[in-house]
Amino acid sequence: MLKETMTMYRSDDGKLYETEELAKTADDVFEKLSKYTTFWVINHSPDLTEGRGYYGRTYVKVFNDSYIDTIDWMTDYCFNIYGKKITYVMGVSPIGNWNISQVEQEHWNNATDARVGDYKYKAEKLELSFNRGGLVDTQK
Repeated sequence: MLKETMTMYRSDDGKLYETEELAKTADDVFEKLSKYTTFWVINHSPDLTEGRGYYGRTYVKVFNDSYIDTIDWMTDYCFNIYGKKITYVMGVSPIGNWNISQVEQEHWNNATDARVGDYKYKAEKLELSFNRGGLVDTQK
């Protein structure tokens, strides 16, 4: 029986590579991705009968390497998906149709469901990529 020892290199994201160069390349990619990655939560689909809250909650992981601020991309995305910013409860009282806020990665990892009254609605997770041309990719 032969005993062999092999040297492996671990990158910052925890993956193992056979050469130091591959591990450094992976670290560079990981650093770029983490530098341009932010996490958001969107509350949407309000209760328009009694105004008690939002039926929908979507957690979004965003990669943005463009010169446009991510908040602008997220606002544009929400307008396109959820419609205008304000709607009305019972056609009378204004309420936000959706709202967005930037959160820490832990919120993305530990996503909580939306609640209206005694009912719970499953939260969604979404990954978006933006570049200078706009929305590049969407993954659920």
